[in-house]
Amino acid sequence: MRKEKHYFGDRRHAHRVSMPGAMNRIVNRKGVYLKVVDFDAMFNALSHPAIIVNDFDISSESERARLNSLIYTRYDGDTLSNIPSCDCGRLTGERNKGRICGGPKGCGQLVVPVTEKKLESLLWMEAPDGIPAFVNLKIWRILSKHLTVSSFNFLEWLTNPFYRPPVAVPQAQMAKIERLNLPMGLSNFCRYYDQIIDSLYTNRIFTGRVQQRDKLYRFLKKFRDRTFTKRLPFPSRLGFITEESNGKVYADHKMASALDAIWTIVSMYANGEDPSLKMKESRCVRAMNKLNEYYKDFEVNTASRKEGIKRKLIYGTRPHWTYRAVISSLHRPHNYDELELPWSLSTMLYKIHLANKLLAREFTPNEIIALLYENSLRYHPLLDSLFKELIAETPGGLGLPSTLGRNPTLRRGSIQTFKITKIKDDPSVNTISLSVLCLRAPNADFDGDALNGQPCLDNDIAEKMKRLEPHLGAMDLNKPWRVSRNLGMPTPVLSTIGAWIDEGDYVSQPREV
Repeated sequence: MRKEKHYFGDRRHAHRVSMPGAMNRIVNRKGVYLKVVDFDAMFNALSHPAIIVNDFDISSESERARLNSLIYTRYDGDTLSNIPSCDCGRLTGERNKGRICGGPKGCGQLVVPVTEKKLESLLWMEAPDGIPAFVNLKIWRILSKHLTVSSFNFLEWLTNPFYRPPVAVPQAQMAKIERLNLPMGLSNFCRYYDQIIDSLYTNRIFTGRVQQRDKLYRFLKKFRDRTFTKRLPFPSRLGFITEESNGKVYADHKMASALDAIWTIVSMYANGEDPSLKMKESRCVRAMNKLNEYYKDFEVNTASRKEGIKRKLIYGTRPHWTYRAVISSLHRPHNYDELELPWSLSTMLYKIHLANKLLAREFTPNEIIALLYENSLRYHPLLDSLFKELIAETPGGLGLPSTLGRNPTLRRGSIQTFKITKIKDDPSVNTISLSVLCLRAPNADFDGDALNGQPCLDNDIAEKMKRLEPHLGAMDLNKPWRVSRNLGMPTPVLSTIGAWIDEGDYVSQPREV
């Protein structure tokens, strides 16, 4: 899926758009949404000649072995070979690097090391003769979701001649569908798609609320030109790895559904006869379901889980000039927007600032490096004085501006702008201290939560980040004169304050002896 900007509804207003298969965001004028991939355009833009799996005759052992070599990336042992090779393995070695594996039995791929290969699909499935096209996988998944009631998939019933619905089919819904008298089969679904979708929308066959059905209908109309595709890609072989070790071959069991898809199409002509149209439709529907099953599992489990690819390699990566540590409470009298940073964290975070001041004191670069790294875990009076000097040089001496937020929260107040007013001089204390008054917005507490910070490195950035100061999130944006939920204190803190007030009131009262 790629990103695209588009409008929904009246451009003068903001709308909450809930689009199936895309991101939910508040759209103000232009919104950023996921765009349905155009597989035909992807096929035409390939950097290598694609291989169509329909052309393989799997009754031949050599053709079956060749197809397997194009599906999997096979490794022997625990090490990854960096020897240049084509995908089929016919051409290997440094002397062949940059050549293309050609010929009738060649894979048509460039001879390069596996680490330099593009993540492109090598194998493609083509709609068999008599079938106008496949349905785009994303649109198929969305339609399947909104046309399933009590495990009865109306989309598959409509397109797959051999679909057997479950026993407990809602009779009222079934009668309503049958009255529509829609054409059956995948071929007719492709030919009469617009009329079928209009009929399903008009007769309220789509599941969900009225707003969801309306947005789904607009979504289907917007991407009408990408709904059908003549070819579907098989995932890149770089993700289908088999490893041989100690005489055993290991593979990821999650590959099974994608493999089922490709063999469903390839085995269609295994007996040498041209299958019937119904058989072709059934095989195509099964292949699309299996590919969707693979991609859904990949998106949900491999890519989007907390330990998945997105969190590990995209959302969880640390850009320059950032820090992260466990938070603790500021116990001394303080302002609500103050921060105190730990010693070792600050030494590395403000390393360049400290180095500039040490250069002005005629320290050599080697002496600066030695001073900073030798004292990152122990107190040094010179570094302490430089920290205080940095804080004093800020406008008004109010503190070094920095944002502090909690990932991956994106709600209002989850990122706020604070002022670093002190660097802790005890290197054994490794927590960021902040006010208990600012915990509610990021939904944090002092039980081990870690927050991320990023210092504002110049006055221009600091001025822009003022819009994220805690007091600007005090009022509710939806209801006038109402305080937002970003303000508040945890219950234990309120109980402690209440007990302290009660105790002070009790002590101040005259008591009889």
